Amino acid sequence: MIRLTGLLIAVVFTLGVAAGTCYAANKYNSVAVKYFKQAEKSFKDSQYEKAIISYGKAVELQANYAEAYNGRGTAYTEIGQNEKALSDFSKAIEINSQYIAAYDNRGWSFHTLGQDEKAISDYNQAISLDAKYSTAYNHRGLSYIELRKYDKALEDLSEALKLKPDYASAYSNRGWSYYKQGKYELAISDYNKALQLKGISTALIYHNRGLAYSASKQFDLALDDFDKVLAIEPANIVVYNEKAYIYFDLGQYDKAAAEITKGLKIDPKAANGYDSRAEFYIAQGKYAEAAEDCETALTLDEKLYSAYYHKGIALERLGNFTEALAAYAAYLTFAQEGDDDVEKIKGHLTELVWSVNG
Repeated sequence: MIRLTGLLIAVVFTLGVAAGTCYAANKYNSVAVKYFKQAEKSFKDSQYEKAIISYGKAVELQANYAEAYNGRGTAYTEIGQNEKALSDFSKAIEINSQYIAAYDNRGWSFHTLGQDEKAISDYNQAISLDAKYSTAYNHRGLSYIELRKYDKALEDLSEALKLKPDYASAYSNRGWSYYKQGKYELAISDYNKALQLKGISTALIYHNRGLAYSASKQFDLALDDFDKVLAIEPANIVVYNEKAYIYFDLGQYDKAAAEITKGLKIDPKAANGYDSRAEFYIAQGKYAEAAEDCETALTLDEKLYSAYYHKGIALERLGNFTEALAAYAAYLTFAQEGDDDVEKIKGHLTELVWSVNG
């Protein structure tokens, strides 16, 4: 079975970076410090664009204002401008090579950009400067997870919790590490602990705990957690997708299709949503509806190979063998190397050709 939902499971982690507040009134231009203080207030109020402007004025007046570069970098991070953030953190480090928070923040930028080896190098530097800097252990643990070095990830995340026992983010991230290793009960335990603490989105924890419940076949608990996420974030299409596949696994195909439909109302251009619903329609014997959804999916993403696969199934069962052949052939053109269904479809195509040619 192809299970490409396309409504990406976005695992979002709390950033936990500080601007490294240091007004240094006796070190910097007093007006620059004034702008820096304004920027810090704006940042605290989540007015990141405004904070960026004020930090910018501070560095215009005081070119060696490392804290202002670091602060502006954190603001850029918050609005997803990671390349600009990386540049600012690098400038802060250039000014002050002992700036622990800037190394940690730049490491996070590298992590966000998918450059986890570079991220680890910066986290190493931060830890070398302060062996008790719990945030760097937490962030380095995440990079190790991305690199599938789970033993090192667990070591770092456990060290972060040793240094800071009420570190909700570290519990959540260690839970994710356990989840990635298939240790679902340990993951659930860490998520339970994270929920008892503050400092991280409860929606995130409910979502990830729901994934662990689902993977361990505790479907009622998973659905309950996903409903809690939707109570907080009603437009979270990822969760509708998660619920849909639980209902699919339970054989409740009408409910599965209904959940995907809810997600598509939020994002009608989610190609994989139509493809997933087509899979559910096929399970219900609604082949015409499935073929129509596949057409919509492929209009939105012509390289979505799973939609060709489902289109082939739907058309074949409708008796449209020639069109089914074309769909299967397109699937083989775009399918990822090693996909479980490739060899099966190659063999089936031979049979189908015989059917078409009589």
